[in-house]
Amino acid sequence: MDLGIKGRKAIVCASSQGLGLACAMSLAREGCTVFINGRDESRLDRAVREIEAVTGPRATQVVADINTDAGRAKLVVACPEADILINNNAGPTPGELKDWDHAAWLVALEANMLAPILLIRALLPGMRQRRFGRIVNITSAMVKSPRAHMGLSTAARARIVETIAAKRFGRPEEFGDACAYLCSAQAGFISGQNLQLDGGSYRGLV
Repeated sequence: MDLGIKGRKAIVCASSQGLGLACAMSLAREGCTVFINGRDESRLDRAVREIEAVTGPRATQVVADINTDAGRAKLVVACPEADILINNNAGPTPGELKDWDHAAWLVALEANMLAPILLIRALLPGMRQRRFGRIVNITSAMVKSPRAHMGLSTAARARIVETIAAKRFGRPEEFGDACAYLCSAQAGFISGQNLQLDGGSYRGLV
């Protein structure tokens, strides 16, 4: 299926590895120019080579910390006319309430709530002007099904095989391809939805 996003520009945050890289790979395979992001230049170099080995020259790396104003600005300057924004970031460390002081809460909120909001704020006007925009926020299952040891992650915004109904971990490419579909032309009427990619483990009804 042609997803209708060839030639679109995509910013994929925290994409030097893991789910972010999988999303960038899937978008690049669909013909998008992807701007991948991270703080480790050597990891980004490897990620660019990995993407380009599959898709050709479709990846640009932006070394930046999106938890800072300067880092977010650098990312937006690199791709000011982004058609697609994939918000992704490392989650807070698990623990207990006694472990999390004021500074820990601020770090969690900055990384998993404020960074995505401020990137959306910076890029949304251009998306509206061009009459095309896709924003996908990668969060944790803890947002919908909280667990006490992940309190920082839950408040601001990943599982053992035996707890997953499918009895296996999801593959990054499964996640990446789902992300690419949500960014597609065909998904233009999908808005404000929470897509659960968890192997059937969510116990709720909605």
